[in-house]
Amino acid sequence: MDAKVKKKLITIGVIAAIVVAVILIVLFAVNAFSEKQDINTYLNELHNQSDLITQKLNTSGVLDRKTKGIPFITKDSYLVKYKATVYASTDVEKIDIKRDDDGITVSVPHAKIHSVDIPPENVKYYDKGLVLLRSTKNETVKVQKAIKKHVLKEANKVKLLDKADKNAEKIVRDTIAKVDKKEKVVVEFKDAK
Repeated sequence: MDAKVKKKLITIGVIAAIVVAVILIVLFAVNAFSEKQDINTYLNELHNQSDLITQKLNTSGVLDRKTKGIPFITKDSYLVKYKATVYASTDVEKIDIKRDDDGITVSVPHAKIHSVDIPPENVKYYDKGLVLLRSTKNETVKVQKAIKKHVLKEANKVKLLDKADKNAEKIVRDTIAKVDKKEKVVVEFKDAK
């Protein structure tokens, strides 16, 4: 082979190597950008869950109730046995997501008590004494309030909201991992309890 042909082959080889390198760089860059999901994709996944019920507490108890009045005529004494459920949730509409070079930061509001469910069929009354004139109209409302107050104390005692926050964090991480497993996710809570 003469020097001219050798020089042409080397030049063609260098050009081919440069073209291959440029193609690889372009493919890598396109792939890197296409793998990063839009923030709205994560928000949509979370918003599809509406109110994020993250924890519930099934509880039951007995309350000792006494009403004021005239003994044996209007003064009443009875027990109330109940079953209730407390739901704690995170409002997904208030979740904020930001992306930077380090990954994704998700700001989540702390969980709050969503509802207390006391089905009437799960409330039973047991008389403890004899009374001639029983007032049930106002007492039923008072009993419901007393049960709710007792149930909320129980939820506080078992740290239902803390458990709900931990569960919300897990759900947020799992939801984002479902969309993109490669992203580093930091979950932070953004408001006081």
